[in-house]
Amino acid sequence: MTIEVEDLRKVQLLRLSNGPANILSVGTGLVAALGAALARAQAVPGCRGVVITGARNIFCGGADLGDLGRADDLRALFEAIEWSAIPVVMAISGPALGGGVELALAGHWRIAARTAAFALPEVGLGLLPGLGGTQRLPRLIGADRALDLMLSGRRITAEAALAAGLIDAIVDGDVVESAIRFARDGRAPLRRTCQLPPPPDAAAAIAARRQALGTSLNRAPERILDCVANLSGDFAAGMRLEAQWLDELVASEASRGLRHAFFAHRAAMHIPGLDKGRRVGPPATAHILGRCTHSQHIAATLQASGVAVSQGRPGQGAGHPELVVTLDETSGAPQFLATEAAAVTASPRRAATSYDADSVQDADGARAAAKHVQFHCAGPGALMEVIRAPGTAPAALAAMAALGKAMGKTVIVSGDRGGSIFERLAEAYAAPVRSLLAEGTPAERIDRALTRWGMARGPVAAGLVCSPAAGTSRDAALRPGPQSDAHIVELCLLHLVNEGAQLIDEDVAWRSADIDVAALEGLGFPRERGGPMFEADRIGLPRIFARLQRLYADGKLARKPAVLIEALARAGAALADHDATASGTRLRARETRSVVESYSTLK
Repeated sequence: MTIEVEDLRKVQLLRLSNGPANILSVGTGLVAALGAALARAQAVPGCRGVVITGARNIFCGGADLGDLGRADDLRALFEAIEWSAIPVVMAISGPALGGGVELALAGHWRIAARTAAFALPEVGLGLLPGLGGTQRLPRLIGADRALDLMLSGRRITAEAALAAGLIDAIVDGDVVESAIRFARDGRAPLRRTCQLPPPPDAAAAIAARRQALGTSLNRAPERILDCVANLSGDFAAGMRLEAQWLDELVASEASRGLRHAFFAHRAAMHIPGLDKGRRVGPPATAHILGRCTHSQHIAATLQASGVAVSQGRPGQGAGHPELVVTLDETSGAPQFLATEAAAVTASPRRAATSYDADSVQDADGARAAAKHVQFHCAGPGALMEVIRAPGTAPAALAAMAALGKAMGKTVIVSGDRGGSIFERLAEAYAAPVRSLLAEGTPAERIDRALTRWGMARGPVAAGLVCSPAAGTSRDAALRPGPQSDAHIVELCLLHLVNEGAQLIDEDVAWRSADIDVAALEGLGFPRERGGPMFEADRIGLPRIFARLQRLYADGKLARKPAVLIEALARAGAALADHDATASGTRLRARETRSVVESYSTLK
């Protein structure tokens, strides 16, 4: 963490440098350092202006989510920038996201490179732009445009930002040099966004969007509208309301779930055991053996992501059950084979993914297990499982994961025994539904209970369960069934949690967060609830374990409660603690040893 300061003849240049994205962090001291640097710059005799920019052609990737409880420090910094006695010019290149946009709004002038991009993605985390964004942005660009950015979270280009009035100019040359010349010229007046009047289009823009708001667990859109509705001549009063509603959202279950989902997706990109310092990109070329509708779809997806693709026929014949992709990694890793795992259903309880390293051969006929990695495109969404076998080379695994990301897939890594994570979760989700149907609960009522809880689709409508009850009348769906909606939801959740923990017990999954990602992307689990394992932590593992024991005793759970659930419940720990231990990090407020020893003893 550092603020690089340069004294450039009547202009002070302050450059943010904090990790790859120049995050505004209170905890690392960057926010305090920027405030101190600004104060020193204003005290320099003859200084005509301050230019704030980011290192490595990245302006600012936002505020640190770990500092949500210390937002007042950032608000004070932005107020100091806005009320600076000399002009503060923001030189923006690369992304300005979230708190980075709010930092720019506190400046008096904003000059951007064509590479600049702007977004306020807080709504996707169940939050609002709570560092003055809801108060400054509508004043600067109007309520309609501001609400579009804050409610969608979408990213816009420098050209779009200029057209909206978010920035003052785009330069094709060095944006920092241009900002320095502009500040040194001494003709830049002080333009404080907080002193602009409330926008005249606020009432109409708010009314239209309130009407369009649907039912959601995420209350952030509603609170963003409330903040803009309370714009007035009293800027400080608006800031107080914004801060109050941000604190409310931070504490909400929906935001906690959305933030967990965000971090779980990021964690999934970090593959256990691989060198964190080595960045592997997707392969440059791929050769697909086999021609079918699915292989053509994969070929088109690869081509769209910039991978050169050629196609042939499988050497084993047209009936070979595996789709083989030969990937030529030009960045240093050896050529390897990626095969789509064939699902087998020998057991009616689960669908397993086959893996046989001896069956994979290179062009010379020699075994090539180290150069072979299997993958499985799971579910109807964007989930891809990359299967890690004991002999799989790290380079092959990393390149396949990079390829999946280039294809727009969310990639998780699973073990080579015990089946696909998604398919086992899907079966665990379907099993209690079949029992409920057998007890006489209408299919439509099951689907309704789960979609009202937040699932994207009910299990019957999604085709996970085939039932003769599907398609019955609407009256049947509304009739009271043998079970309440809460019981239906709890039964499905408990089965998912137990199966997820079993997957960790069997070393098929490495982290509970990976289970959550699979459920979010494959089953349409509500993001506001974070995933089944996060929801289990929220409820409390002692309660989850007690309910699982009761279900098992009543014959309504096929397998005993997972060892992991029992161990953590007895230790007073959470699944998040297990993930922290598995990641090699220190458990928060708990002793790592007690949890690990308890788990090892039971396992």
